[in-house]
Amino acid sequence: EKAVISFSGGCNIKPTGKTESYLNFDTWGEDLDELNELRHRVETSLGPGWCKREIEGLKKQREELENALNQEFLGWFFEEYVASSPAEWEKHISGIFASYWRFVDNARELHEMTGCLEDTALDIELKDIEYKSEYGELHYWEEERQLDGREIITPFMQIWVFPTKDFIKEEFRAAMRAGKMPGPGNEQKGPSPKEIEETKKNEEVMRRINKLSDKYGGSADFLIEVYDEDETLFRALMRINPENIVEIDIINDNTNIEEPDINVAVEFDFLYDTIKIFEQEAHLESPPWARQPRRPIKRIVDTGKVIARVAAAVVSGGIRVSPITATPTVLSFLKLIAGGSM
Repeated sequence: EKAVISFSGGCNIKPTGKTESYLNFDTWGEDLDELNELRHRVETSLGPGWCKREIEGLKKQREELENALNQEFLGWFFEEYVASSPAEWEKHISGIFASYWRFVDNARELHEMTGCLEDTALDIELKDIEYKSEYGELHYWEEERQLDGREIITPFMQIWVFPTKDFIKEEFRAAMRAGKMPGPGNEQKGPSPKEIEETKKNEEVMRRINKLSDKYGGSADFLIEVYDEDETLFRALMRINPENIVEIDIINDNTNIEEPDINVAVEFDFLYDTIKIFEQEAHLESPPWARQPRRPIKRIVDTGKVIARVAAAVVSGGIRVSPITATPTVLSFLKLIAGGSM
């Protein structure tokens, strides 16, 4: 960050009726180096007595943060809060992020206060808490790192939230009614013009697309259906050809289509579990003094295992291919997509 100014505060009412409150002001970043240096000199000039009082206040603040982030709270967060409104999962995560950054601010301020003490030991037990549920996971932990020649508590957090089956089902239903792909703001049906251009430069991919499309007279047409028992949740016609690479039309009750080359019916439970495998990624948060890549940390998914999973689903009935002789064609196309070539 170039320049950040933060304010934080809190009020805690003890069972005895006593009220304790705190208010903190903090700054960091390259553009505020001079201000921070001046602040450090002022704080140092106030002497160790003032620093000790500040540290005691920050320890009390940390104690309240620790008490708030416990197994009981995380159980409520995932099992009730997230489960009650899965469509607002981004809002849910933002609340956890806010809690995490309060820990970061507290750790930074504690480290700054130890700068005016001879004994910099804080005698604080590092926190490590983890929670897993069908709606997501969270892991918060702390490490001791070195900063400016002194130890600093360094918080990290990984969090992952995944929608429920009922929510995903409704997403499929709504997408089919609206004639679009599932997901918020997902209006695009197939690759973008730039992606098409890039794909056409890949000789191996184009060779396989040409081979597939030539087999069916210039375009291989797949009718994809997602079903849950007797209900069709979603239907789409996917056309594979060398001109547009992939074209997708959403099919609903008002759509008339010609007989496709291949029908693929996918059981919802199988699809949900498969999507979950691909989407299980934990977003890593780290403090400025120990910055880690902010991109999601994805669990490694072996393409071969995914293909084997699909093949097993064909045998078990989780995926139905018609005509059955087209199964190798479906698996071959899946390998092409899973390999990230399209």
